[in-house]
Amino acid sequence: MGLALIGALALPALRTWLERDMVLHMLVQLPLIVVGGMLCADATLRRVFKCADWNRLGLTGFIWATMVVVIWATMVVVIWMLPKSIDDAIAQPIVEVMKFLSLGIAGFLLRDALARAPLPLEGFFLGNSVWMMATVGLLYQSSERRLCNAYGLDSQVATGRGLVIFSLMIAVVWVWRISSKASVPHLRTLDRYP
Repeated sequence: MGLALIGALALPALRTWLERDMVLHMLVQLPLIVVGGMLCADATLRRVFKCADWNRLGLTGFIWATMVVVIWATMVVVIWMLPKSIDDAIAQPIVEVMKFLSLGIAGFLLRDALARAPLPLEGFFLGNSVWMMATVGLLYQSSERRLCNAYGLDSQVATGRGLVIFSLMIAVVWVWRISSKASVPHLRTLDRYP
């Protein structure tokens, strides 16, 4: 399912349609590539690797590996929020390929890392990502000049608003998920991969 999603997003007609507007590019295409990577990881971890050690330790079974994955994924997200990266992805096919690869791999690795990360590490990653998205969104809204050469100022402002709303939605969903887990004690002890 994940590969099908990423493959569909890479089809020239859909890719061109999504990249024609900055809002669609940054708020639809980029998150869907990450989701595609996460779906690939879910399928891989559940179907291909069924040995007990893999399920017990996971892809990121050790805290240092989880931290490395989270830091790497944060850097990938930061890179694809930069206007220069967005422009280059549209203008240069090799950068477009790197966008799909880096975001897909980030999603793949994050699926297991976030499932196994201790709450403070998960909060640190999501908190920083939410903060960065909101900050970039505010910068996109407040700039009087186009930051991306490929998109107009109106599209940039709309994307800025969308990034702020998207970041707030992520924060609300995370807090809700954590509070619902805390209120149901048996959910805190379940292994996330059966």
